Amino acid sequence: MLKKGLLLSICLVVVFSMLYSDEATLQKLRAQGQKEGWTFTVGETSVSNIPIEQLCRLTIPANWRENGIFEEDIYGKRVLATPPASYDLRSLGYMTSVKDQGSCGSCWAFAHIGSYESAILWLGGPSVDLSEQFLIDCNTYGYTCASGGWLDAWPTFNNGVPLESCDPYTEDDSSCITTCPKYYPLVSWAYVGTSSGVPTTSAIKQAIYDHGAVAAAVYASSSFSYYTSGIYNSCTTTSPNHAICLCGWDDASSYWILKNSWGTGWGMSGYMYITYGCSNVGYAAAYGIPNVGTTPPAGDLADAIDTTYTVTTSGSANWTEVTDVYYYDGDSAKSGTITHSQSTTMTTTIAPT
Repeated sequence: MLKKGLLLSICLVVVFSMLYSDEATLQKLRAQGQKEGWTFTVGETSVSNIPIEQLCRLTIPANWRENGIFEEDIYGKRVLATPPASYDLRSLGYMTSVKDQGSCGSCWAFAHIGSYESAILWLGGPSVDLSEQFLIDCNTYGYTCASGGWLDAWPTFNNGVPLESCDPYTEDDSSCITTCPKYYPLVSWAYVGTSSGVPTTSAIKQAIYDHGAVAAAVYASSSFSYYTSGIYNSCTTTSPNHAICLCGWDDASSYWILKNSWGTGWGMSGYMYITYGCSNVGYAAAYGIPNVGTTPPAGDLADAIDTTYTVTTSGSANWTEVTDVYYYDGDSAKSGTITHSQSTTMTTTIAPT
């Protein structure tokens, strides 16, 4: 009984300490905001109790510019003739749902996938939930939850990306799963604009207008993690530490529409308005172009992996296995005959062709 009472006391002290610390941080931030003229509000969010260093593990390679592919090297300089004053991919149906990276430093993976899912919609494909875990576990760059990553992992999509239902997010590093069907192989990818760190506002607009949401970097501080609404303007020149998606803009109020990967309990249901140029937002903006001709068939068979089927007849019947072009069946038996009241069992192993 004494041990239970002591444990309860310790738990209550920890919870009280966390609540007190959170409230003290909020008071400090609100005082700073009043002094600096912030145009946004702060409050408790889904990530306000997670250290920012744990959430934001974007790592900038020293030679990313030299090794990168920039769109102006491919397409030349392009300018929007009459850019709309405001543009929001959400209202156009070109954005998928907000996801939650949890305490894993995988923002870079969610930025890649969020942009790619948007590109699929923009190109006329369906709304799909692709696997961030695949990118974390199967990339060849050494990017992980623990060590972070960068915005150049697009070639991991060369042969396509599995669905979340087949390779679900675990909030941790794991072994690469190779048995899942893959869809939407990468056609090409590029950083936006030229080799500068933050592309021009017009170049980012052009990329969003032409390809859907772009993956990009930003510097996220404690005020960023406590953001609840308004136009974020607590700006700094500190190097970026976090990856996000940009999916629209508003020239009247000079802000980007930012999609985060901290769940709907952060910001405005997972989104933020952030002032143009604030905290290096848009740094290394990039996008991938998918081949949408490899859309999963309706009722995706990924849910049937290693499933056993038993068939019983009331008479004699022949059976032959028929497979979809997107899959192969690894079972050795491809056909057979069963007679009255007999049963046969078939186990399917589904994987990419």
